[in-house]
Amino acid sequence: MRRLAHILALSFGAGLSPIWPGTVGAAVGLLFAAALLPLAPALQAGLLAALLLVGIWSSAIVAADTGEDDPQIVVIDE
Repeated sequence: MRRLAHILALSFGAGLSPIWPGTVGAAVGLLFAAALLPLAPALQAGLLAALLLVGIWSSAIVAADTGEDDPQIVVIDE
């Protein structure tokens, strides 16, 4: 599960980008948002709420593993 947490918190590796990892993470977020557009608003809200919980969980694990309060590699919050 720790590996999955790292994959999700780093937005499938976007957080490891050598140039502008936050921007690359935001681009992943835009792709996710675009995928939600055809769905009903209630379903969109539910999936975004689930993503929030996943982001909190995975970010906490990465922060604990790196020993940093706000690791720069975590971009799921972008």
